[in-house]
Amino acid sequence: MNAVSAGKRDERASAKPVRQAYRRWRPYCEPHRMGAPGKCFGALHVHEPWTRARGGPIDDPRNMATACDFHNTWLSQSAGGLAFGDEHGLLVSAERGPAWLEAGGRFPGETRESMVERVMG
Repeated sequence: MNAVSAGKRDERASAKPVRQAYRRWRPYCEPHRMGAPGKCFGALHVHEPWTRARGGPIDDPRNMATACDFHNTWLSQSAGGLAFGDEHGLLVSAERGPAWLEAGGRFPGETRESMVERVMG
């Protein structure tokens, strides 16, 4: 049995170029640059403020931030990280997600298309 459905596998594959381009566009830990405590550790990942588990898209740069292993885990698994993420737009609830993204997500006023063009260069 496959752990990931064919549909999810295809979704991840189609999102991969944008996610890789985003990491090249922002090759640093964004939470750390915003003042998050702790030292950066580990590889950079694409963090989704409006998580896929809550219905967020995985292929929209407006819903992306780069975060090292430490800060990516810290944002979702500690009280301090949850508060920091909420305050800095790095965590978005399922209820707020659609309106937040419509307004530009992490890049207010931007569309998905304009951000893909900017990130992909």
